This record gives sequence, structure tokens and C-alpha cells, in this order.
Amino acid sequence: MTTLPAPPKPPQNLFDSKKKLAIYSQMLADLEQNASYQQEAIAYHAQALKLLEAEAATTQTELEACRNIINSLNKTQQLAANATLDEENQSIGYNPTEAEEADGVEIPADQFKADKSKQTIAVKKSQTKAKSPKAKVKLQEQKKSKNKLDSSLPPSPILDTYENITAGVLDFVKKQEGVISSPDVVAHFYPDGLNQTQQKKVAKSFSSVLSLQSKKGILERTVPGKYMWNNKA
Repeated sequence: MTTLPAPPKPPQNLFDSKKKLAIYSQMLADLEQNASYQQEAIAYHAQALKLLEAEAATTQTELEACRNIINSLNKTQQLAANATLDEENQSIGYNPTEAEEADGVEIPADQFKADKSKQTIAVKKSQTKAKSPKAKVKLQEQKKSKNKLDSSLPPSPILDTYENITAGVLDFVKKQEGVISSPDVVAHFYPDGLNQTQQKKVAKSFSSVLSLQSKKGILERTVPGKYMWNNKA
């Protein structure tokens, strides 16, 4: 009878179930801590986001208020500057001519015929009186009075080709394709430049003409100090 040898001995694993349980228990604890941290981080950043959004809304409100204040101050400053400009123009003798005051005014046909008839009679009388020396002197004085506005500015060969300042300025603006300002008009009529005093005086006169013609609707003011020809007029 043959006998069997002794059965093999099972290996003694060092990583037994008890050790596995301890390791996985530690892993579980670590994962729970990480999950708790991440939830707290989400809550913190969500709260921080709400605070940032509230601060952004407040900043935007303050920004709009600041812009409104600046716009209001700019308008007030522009009105004050215009008032000062009008006073200074009056002090340098700027007064619109009769032709300038009549720009844009529609005269009824009957009145126009009557006025034309009166003007014809007046011209004949003035031509008769003009033969005397006194009449010639009077006509010269009237001519000087008519050109008083133009003579208040420095000589300009370009401007001298027009009847008055307004006619020259309007002709220049009409030929421009875009927006112009008073310095552009000065540069056109005085290409060789002016001294500081003359520059200031001429710029004020041209600015007054531009402002007056914009009020009459002949020019269009796009922004303070900027004008263009009003094609709708």
C-alpha cells in the first residue's frame, strides 16, 4: 500500500485581511477629509464670488454717476465759456452785419417787391447826391462802416475776396467734407500763421460766426466747438 506525502503548506501572506481593512480604512478617512475640504472651498469661493459681484455692481453705479457728473460739468463749463466768448467778442467790437442778421430769414414776396422799389428810388437819389464832394465823403464813410467788421481782423488776402467774414467762413465750411473747428478756419484764412494775440482774437471772431450760423440752422454743431454744413437746411 502506497502512502501519500504530506500536503503542501499554504503560504503565510503578510498582507492579510486585517491589514487590508486597516489600510482601506485609512484611505477612506483621507478621502472623507479631502471631500470635506473641497466642499468648504466651494462654499468659500461661492461667497467670495457673491461679494465680488456686489462690489462690481457698486463700482458700475459709481462709474455711471461719475460720468454723469463729468458730463454735467462739461456742459456747465461750455456754457460759461460761450458766455465769456460772447462778452469778449463784444469787447473787441464784433457785431453781426445786416447781411448776417438777414441770413435764413424768409421775406414775403409782396414785401420784397415793395422794399426793392424803395431801394431803387433810394439808389437814384444817392447817385444824384454822390456828385457833390460832401456826398463822396459820406459814401466813403458808409463804406468804411460796412467793412468795419472785416477791418477789425488782421489782413488776409483770402478773406478779402469775400464780402464779409460770415460769407468767407460759410464758403469754407461748405467746401469741407467733414467736421471743422475755429482753428481750422484760422489756418485756412491765415496759412502763414499769426502771433498769439492775433490768433486769439481771430479764433474768437470765427468761433462766434460758427456759433451764430449754427443757431440759424445753416451749420450743424456736432459737439461743442465742432461744426459742419447742414445739408438739411
